[in-house]
Amino acid sequence: MDIWAWVGKIHDDLVASGNERMADLLYTIPDYINDCKVEQAQALIPEVLAFARSSNNPWLEVFIRHWQMRLRLGPLAEGETALAEAVALLEFSHREGHRECPQSVCTVQDIASCYGETDGPGWVEERKAVCLETLARIDASWNCFTCLSGEYAAALCDGGAFLEALEFLDQQAHALERLGKSVYPLNSERIRALKQLGRYAEALAVLDSQQVPEEQRNAINDEADRLDRVALLALLGRYEEAASLMPAWGEVSPRHFEKFLDAAFHLASGNTAYNDWRLGARFRHALAYAVRVSKHRSVFTLGRQHVLLSLERGSVWAAERALESMEAHLPLLRVPLGADVMVRELRAKVAALPAGALPVAGAEPSALLAHIAGQNVRDPEQEAGWLFALLAEHPVDVDVVEALLDALHACGAATEAAALLWNLVAEHPEHAEGFVPRLIALIPEHDHDALPRLRTLVAHHSPHLALWCAAHQAMRNKQWGEMARQLEAFVGQMPEA
Repeated sequence: MDIWAWVGKIHDDLVASGNERMADLLYTIPDYINDCKVEQAQALIPEVLAFARSSNNPWLEVFIRHWQMRLRLGPLAEGETALAEAVALLEFSHREGHRECPQSVCTVQDIASCYGETDGPGWVEERKAVCLETLARIDASWNCFTCLSGEYAAALCDGGAFLEALEFLDQQAHALERLGKSVYPLNSERIRALKQLGRYAEALAVLDSQQVPEEQRNAINDEADRLDRVALLALLGRYEEAASLMPAWGEVSPRHFEKFLDAAFHLASGNTAYNDWRLGARFRHALAYAVRVSKHRSVFTLGRQHVLLSLERGSVWAAERALESMEAHLPLLRVPLGADVMVRELRAKVAALPAGALPVAGAEPSALLAHIAGQNVRDPEQEAGWLFALLAEHPVDVDVVEALLDALHACGAATEAAALLWNLVAEHPEHAEGFVPRLIALIPEHDHDALPRLRTLVAHHSPHLALWCAAHQAMRNKQWGEMARQLEAFVGQMPEA
């Protein structure tokens, strides 16, 4: 079945009824999503969803909600944060009168994919079951045959059944080839299975020989193929060639943070110069993202590599922070599957390292700060380690805090910087004056409870800072009158401001 045929009919019906814009968006939104144009897709989806509901068109609603999930599970690669919507969509798409919509099959892929992003190894059996149940109802003529086959193979790989995954992919590929359809969408999991089996040359041969249909050329697929190639070249010892193909971090979507960093991990094994504070910043960014969107198993995949590389370059504090994230996520895994053992072993590696010495004698802040300022080549990750040690002796020295915050900012360690400031304000509220403005700047927009909590924390020692927090809260809520009132009260207490 051509799953897009019914979309074409809806498109024609919309054009005939004068809704040309809605008709165009049926194709524009999927194109944006496949090309990682996240903001453009996010801006358009609510418009089509509202139209589907106002026109009482449940099939169109299933279609646009599925593509909304493709955005969240594709370019944005969300985990448990998308699960409630994935479950709700599956239920909606299988109601009486809705399940006949061909796109309702795709919502099964969405739920399997979401469980895979949240904790793939922990949900292997459930993912396999839901994919097989749906595959039994369709054949290779359906477009979603390849999607569901890929999801099933991904579940096999997450369960360590790499040979079984290859056999399954061969079977599905033969079914597609008999109909003259492309097997390209199955190659990603084939390459993954071969790579895990250590068959790097075979995996690279798949990349070299694959034929990509023009309609399947898009940013997501191109990015995945490129990063797979970099990792395989590095694993084959072709480090220089691999490094020449490595994209800039800013070009990579959240979908492929792990692919990028896996490739970087293998590159660093053959080129120690590649393992520097900049690579640490990228791991830190990806880890923070995995935490934010509740990709629980990814915290351990990324965290292990981050800890090992951090220890190799002597950054104990970076390794410890990664371990803290991993330990916090242990209870969130469906089953540990050795993650707890891995964390204990990594923690032992950190504990076995000798404490690093400061590069200057004594523990006076001015001497270390002068030494840091005098460096021709700066390493903010190393500086952060020194400054953390110094801060233990001088916890309210504003110059030390400022220098440490600057180092953490350079390292992309916003989470660590915010945690440092929260601790300082809580333990030394009498010194909050110098810390609160920088803390406010680090509070993410989606954390709606932080500013009221900070306001309560500083209210006793610094009532004017409580007003400043309230003004910022009003600004974020676009409550301009309330913001003005809080600022007037602030100026009443601090006329020189």
